[in-house]
Amino acid sequence: MNTPTTPPVAALPTARPPIATLPVAARALAVVGWTAESADAVEAFRAAGTFLPVGIADASGAALVRARQDTGLTCHQQVRQFLATAEYDAVLLGVPSSDLVSLIAGRGADLLVLAGAADADTLEAAAEAARTHGVRLAVVRPEAHDAGIGDLVRLVESEDDWRPRYLEVTVEGPAEVERLAGAAISHALRLVPAAHGLVRASAWTGDTSTFLRSVRASLDADDVQLHLSARHAPRSFVRIVGDADAGAFELQISDADATLSYTSRSGERIQYPPEWRDHWTVEAHRVAFVDDSARAREEAALLSAIARSATSGEPQDTNCCARPELRLIEGRGESRPSRGNLRLVVS
Repeated sequence: MNTPTTPPVAALPTARPPIATLPVAARALAVVGWTAESADAVEAFRAAGTFLPVGIADASGAALVRARQDTGLTCHQQVRQFLATAEYDAVLLGVPSSDLVSLIAGRGADLLVLAGAADADTLEAAAEAARTHGVRLAVVRPEAHDAGIGDLVRLVESEDDWRPRYLEVTVEGPAEVERLAGAAISHALRLVPAAHGLVRASAWTGDTSTFLRSVRASLDADDVQLHLSARHAPRSFVRIVGDADAGAFELQISDADATLSYTSRSGERIQYPPEWRDHWTVEAHRVAFVDDSARAREEAALLSAIARSATSGEPQDTNCCARPELRLIEGRGESRPSRGNLRLVVS
């Protein structure tokens, strides 16, 4: 898993390929929040020819200085003014931006949310804005392409009997624990698409620092038992263990090694090293076409439930962010609407 080990902004090269060399078919991309991950994403999009960066906005003057050095693009400190007046087809959110997504989606632009900015509030607000305004939402999470992740997803999707009854996901690395927890949730939801139930979570902050060092959570649902663990650690490590009617499986990924093993229905144990791929190249092509709105709501629900449970010590319901909604599809709102002039649908 290479994303949590992304170098700091100061270590990024300042020389970038000239914008003029990019394919003319690339869609115009505005960037909000310049971070090391934003720089990696922009570079990957440019190399893939999927998005062409046209401007960067950040409330931090220091971040804009780095952005100018890295890209040579126009930079703006008045974020809302930039978003309200610039021309773009999509916006890359590099920092949590729940207060901006409605403005962006209202202008008809697609939303690309970097994993480092994908807190519960931003994900839920982005999913709602995408649904309301009919735009796409993509969660840019390159660690989803760690060696073996795709192979494991294909195994689980190959037969209904491979659907996990028990799933344990552990993610460690030198990143913020909320980011690591988001990666663990993302991996889990690819194997258990709808995880609704009661969440119990606990967090440990360490003896000498207020920085959150680890979080553990379990979810008890009718058809699956899910355990998630995220821990701040010097090196990256992922372990996914599951049990299904068809057999058991285990995937382990370190910085330089990966092994996928599973036991077939006949009892045969199969083990092999999965293929490594460049995370950013794959993700740069994927996010140009997909819509992650539904999964983003599920991720937001789990993140929010884990945070509330860790704080309160009480089990929390994950349905908080996936509740049914009433949407007006015909008629108009009045102070005293009647059944005759309104049609409502529950979704």
